[in-house]
Amino acid sequence: IGGQLPGGLAEHVLVRAQNLIAVPAAVPDHQRVLIEPLGVGVHAVTRAHVEPGEKAVVLGGGAIGLFTALVARARGLESVLVGEPSETRRSRAEALGLETFDTGSMSVVEAVAERIRPEGADVVFECVGSEETINAALATTRKGGRAVIVGNAPAELRLDGLALQRGDRSLVGVLMY
Repeated sequence: IGGQLPGGLAEHVLVRAQNLIAVPAAVPDHQRVLIEPLGVGVHAVTRAHVEPGEKAVVLGGGAIGLFTALVARARGLESVLVGEPSETRRSRAEALGLETFDTGSMSVVEAVAERIRPEGADVVFECVGSEETINAALATTRKGGRAVIVGNAPAELRLDGLALQRGDRSLVGVLMY
């Protein structure tokens, strides 16, 4: 409800009890709101089948991107590089100990070649939801790697099919949590 069915922003919502998870009263309200974006990050990293020691890129430094990066790091990835045009969001990521680059002044391909390896990252998490960043994720994923679409993708996409097929890459979709 609120994702694929309308009604998530209603004042009251009727749901089946089996769909509820109790949050302990000790968890403050300002932390409860982080459960959903954290859940998305956990699901994205799980769908990516990451392995300790792999190198990842996260495109987008909003709440979903930051949680995805933190979960990837917690799962043992060797490096997690966050691409984000907003200086405020990059600063927030750096305060969390994440390496960043400015997608407004450096292309994703250049940043990955310089900071990870010229062949690309093992896994790239696209947390923006635009055709441009989805294609950048695919273009910067190494041969045999995974491009994971976490952001809300447009209904129709034009992709480089040759990069996908000849690179033996996987394109993975993530629906919320």
